[in-house]
Amino acid sequence: MVYRKFSRLFAFALLLVLCAGRSFASVGESALSILKMDVGPRAMGMGGAYTALSDDIYGMNYNPAGLTRVQGFQAGGVFFKGVTDSRMEYFAVALPLPFYGLGGFDQPRLGVGLLFSQNGSLGWNQLGADGTPTRTGESISAGGDFIFNVTYAEKFHLNEFNISRLKKISVEHNVGMTLKVVSSKLPNTDGTELRALTGSVDLGYLAFFPDFKSSLALAATNVSGEIKYLDDGAMLPIAVRAGYAYRNIDILNRGFIGTVDFLRYVNDEQNRLRMGIEIDFEKYAALRLGYRFMEDTGGFTAGFGTSLDRFNFDFGIQLAGDLGTKFQLAMTYKFVPEYKKKLKKPRPNIIDMDSSDESTAKIRERKLQRERIERTRELEEKQRRDEERARDYEDERASRDYENRQRQLDEQDRRQDEQERSNPNSNAILLY
Repeated sequence: MVYRKFSRLFAFALLLVLCAGRSFASVGESALSILKMDVGPRAMGMGGAYTALSDDIYGMNYNPAGLTRVQGFQAGGVFFKGVTDSRMEYFAVALPLPFYGLGGFDQPRLGVGLLFSQNGSLGWNQLGADGTPTRTGESISAGGDFIFNVTYAEKFHLNEFNISRLKKISVEHNVGMTLKVVSSKLPNTDGTELRALTGSVDLGYLAFFPDFKSSLALAATNVSGEIKYLDDGAMLPIAVRAGYAYRNIDILNRGFIGTVDFLRYVNDEQNRLRMGIEIDFEKYAALRLGYRFMEDTGGFTAGFGTSLDRFNFDFGIQLAGDLGTKFQLAMTYKFVPEYKKKLKKPRPNIIDMDSSDESTAKIRERKLQRERIERTRELEEKQRRDEERARDYEDERASRDYENRQRQLDEQDRRQDEQERSNPNSNAILLY
């Protein structure tokens, strides 16, 4: 029954993201290529394979459900240097909300992000009616984009089922949604700017398996209608993502993370395969490598990260072939409080389910302690009932012994009376 329940949940999540991606899809070249770019140097260094990991404030651009993996408060920013003079800045913040989510298992997470991009500049020449240039050598903006996003994510279900008499498997189900406001500018032929505004939705699902130290994820991003410049419209790059991540801290005494992502850009009819690894050195430094398959600008990526107190500093680089080299820099502030505020609506018999392996082990230890306490109480109750039955048995046996003794005495008195009645001369002789 548990297998069927989990299968239905997983099938529902799969159907949700696939239908979301296909419902707005139409074949053709999509707009706003900035939405195809990696956001965050850690993700860039791992080849963009971040759908099933996404455990920081930059991950909500890949899978909004991954925001549940963010612990405490996080805030940070990214600077991106692309080809020629294009650049991008991204700022985000994420925090847990002070109440239980709809599933009632944990505090939901809220994330807010702002992305600014500048496409650089280009030369502009104006021609007169006879075709001769009237204005030359001027430089105008090549346009840019502004994206504001709000993400909500929560853990909505937990499955536990037995694979043997001594082994249990648990699965944490997480969902998330991102609402985006997209504003874009493009240069017009007369030197002015064309402006367009639209909205989009990202949907995500993440299943975390603490016993296997891995996770599976599905997401549909940039689900929207057209973005129109005057009368011309184009679709945003709708993407359907599937990813797998494996985390282990016991490989050569180093932390290891391996990720694999498969992407499908629905409008452009393009497929992408990405892989990445991260090796953590004592939690003070991390080395990242990745590779992007099936892309013209694909190839090797690399990155490096270090931490200082509550601050993380990350660097990522992508070799883009003839288009040059892209790199990103980020600084992130992380604060995990040592205590938890009292929730507004506490629910009984609900444990705060943290996504990390250490917290999951603590949860299991607490469950085992409760089971041992309940087992001890049952044994004590059984012993008490046995002692009561033993006392009742002793009292009953003593009562039976007393009754038997009384019957014996009564029988002796009766026999003595019969003997006296059967031999009346004995009394007479005594009197005489």
